[in-house]
Amino acid sequence: MSKKKKKNAKAAKQQKNIRSNTKPAPAANNTSDSHHIMHPTVSYIYILVLFVLLVAVFILKLMDDRALKDIRHENEQLKAAMITASENLTQLSQENTEQKKQLEALSLALNARTEIAETQKKEEEESSVPELYPVKGDALVVTPATAAGAEDPEDDMLLRFTMNEGSYAIAAGSGIIEIMSDDGDGFVNIVINHGNGYKTSYTGEGISLKEAGDEIKRGDAVMIFTGDGNELTYSVSLNGKKVDPVSVMNIDG
Repeated sequence: MSKKKKKNAKAAKQQKNIRSNTKPAPAANNTSDSHHIMHPTVSYIYILVLFVLLVAVFILKLMDDRALKDIRHENEQLKAAMITASENLTQLSQENTEQKKQLEALSLALNARTEIAETQKKEEEESSVPELYPVKGDALVVTPATAAGAEDPEDDMLLRFTMNEGSYAIAAGSGIIEIMSDDGDGFVNIVINHGNGYKTSYTGEGISLKEAGDEIKRGDAVMIFTGDGNELTYSVSLNGKKVDPVSVMNIDG
């Protein structure tokens, strides 16, 4: 080998040693340096997360306070509504009590009116029965009618009177004048409809004091006699059939 080649080989070997001495540091050292560089960034992240959490807690607290305020407001409204409802209930109860009193008063008044109406109706029905003696004043009765020579059996159902001056024929019961006729010879015929099936008839030498259609009460005068010895015939019929006047008459009344 020539000197030149030996010299070059020696130079190459030296250069190789130099390269070996200048190799990079172990990886462990690089990793340690990297941790030291990233630590501030992680701190910032932690701070940011903590801030977000605090903000979230603050917002939740505000929401809770608002919700609590709303609940309190609703409770106050409910309490006011309950008070109003209680007052209305009390008022309704008072009105109901008052209405009950009014209803009781109306019921009593209605019962009283009903009793009065029933009493009046009963009195009217009773007053419509021709039970009153049919003449007033100076009058003589001739009975039965056959005593005057009548041959008709129905004449037994008649009462005949001799009426003197100033005497009256009176309504034996309340009713309406159904017939009032004058035959022109001084005889007047009056028929009273008592509305309960009864009718009474007065025929005599007198002067009528009523007109057809007049409403009369028991005891009202219907005919007056201005002379002595005037004749009056009185009869009673029930549902179209003559009955004995004496059987209807209330002698004690």
